[in-house]
Amino acid sequence: MQDDKNAQTYELIHEYRFTFLKEQISKLAIPTAAKVLDVGCYPPIILNFLKEKGFETYGISSQHEQMQEKNIKVLNIETERFPWKDNSFQLVVMTEVIEHLPHSPLTVLKELNRVLAPGGYMIITTPNAVKLHNRLRVLMGKSISFPVEQLLTVSPGNGSLYHLHNREYTLSELETLLVLADFEIFESRQVCLYPPTRRKVRQEPLSAQAVKWAGYLGQQLAPGFKDSLFVVARKK
Repeated sequence: MQDDKNAQTYELIHEYRFTFLKEQISKLAIPTAAKVLDVGCYPPIILNFLKEKGFETYGISSQHEQMQEKNIKVLNIETERFPWKDNSFQLVVMTEVIEHLPHSPLTVLKELNRVLAPGGYMIITTPNAVKLHNRLRVLMGKSISFPVEQLLTVSPGNGSLYHLHNREYTLSELETLLVLADFEIFESRQVCLYPPTRRKVRQEPLSAQAVKWAGYLGQQLAPGFKDSLFVVARKK
């Protein structure tokens, strides 16, 4: 029951991002019945959307967020080879995953390139390392990393490291990684995926709402301030 509640809370917090992703996937006009892969598919909001679209769906879930379903593999994407042949998929979705990887993401990106068919697309979303929120924290003398108390809960070898945002990226850094992994950039931009208009888990005081609205307006004036990165890459 607690896992269900956590999944529902997560879905509500990220509701706008999921809506945005569904729109962007639909724009790509991937052929019906194409094979698609959702990397980090828990909770399965996007995976279920892909099923509803008529795709042949596959997923990867992690050891700490396991899903025991047909066509879903539980594995560590940094250390294990994917159990699919070369050129298997027409679309790969990897949303809010790359920032959790503590090692070089090139290993994962090259493996995703291997299983993606030529001309196939990969969609990535991840936090923007230089979003307005982070810039303001630096100006106030605060760290933009996770709290040190959270770091103290991490133990070697038990997977707890993957709960953390171990490395966030700028847009140019993410583009560079994808090019090094032999992708070409199809679309790339900063986006606001957590606007103040989204539904809230709990009611916020007016002061907090005012600050978020001011920040949101600032993001509209300067795209580099936006909270997230959105990239569509294509296999050559």
